[in-house]
Amino acid sequence: MDSAMICPTGFRAWSLPCCAIATRWKPSDNGVATTSSGSRRLFGPRDFYTPTGSLYRRLLPRLSAGHIELVLATWVKASRPSDDEEAVALDGKTVRGAATTKHKGPHLLSFSTHQSQETLLQVRVPAKTNEIPIAKMLLPCLRLHPRVYTADALHTHAPFMEVVRDCSGSSVLTVKANQPTLYADLATRRPSSLPLSATARSIDGGDGSRLARSRSVLA
Repeated sequence: MDSAMICPTGFRAWSLPCCAIATRWKPSDNGVATTSSGSRRLFGPRDFYTPTGSLYRRLLPRLSAGHIELVLATWVKASRPSDDEEAVALDGKTVRGAATTKHKGPHLLSFSTHQSQETLLQVRVPAKTNEIPIAKMLLPCLRLHPRVYTADALHTHAPFMEVVRDCSGSSVLTVKANQPTLYADLATRRPSSLPLSATARSIDGGDGSRLARSRSVLA
């Protein structure tokens, strides 16, 4: 795969590119050089300066996105524990505000850890395909440790589960009407006497809408 397609974005790594490549800086707006706690941890005690506008106008357009992403991918991989078994969530989102009259907004598929919330891998899904083949192709790129992978109903199918198994993992997937046969089987074949081990409900309303979700897990 072209390295320019891969976009690892570990949250801890976001501050590194500008700090590492900036060559022109100016004092902070209040005229007093300050030192942030993050800068002290990374570079030791020193004056903290912010990049000038020319950094973004002249230097950044000349950089190779593919090479930067490859360096960040290596750094994120090295920062994770050698016995990393933290659960990973697959999540696809379309970038808001990036659509034009001629082109749709880019659709990104990310692989993020559940607890530490680090993005291990993020790719742009080509317009002529969808998340399904991309997820199966990239899953083996992660470290092959026993871990749980979660994904939405789009990935609830046997080929994806086979790739997860080949990667020494297990899957927790959502079943919806996009798999009508499996959905009907689960609804009709579960004995009514079989207890539920857990039930969780959540209400989302961050984008102005109100959506209630309910999940139940069999014992």
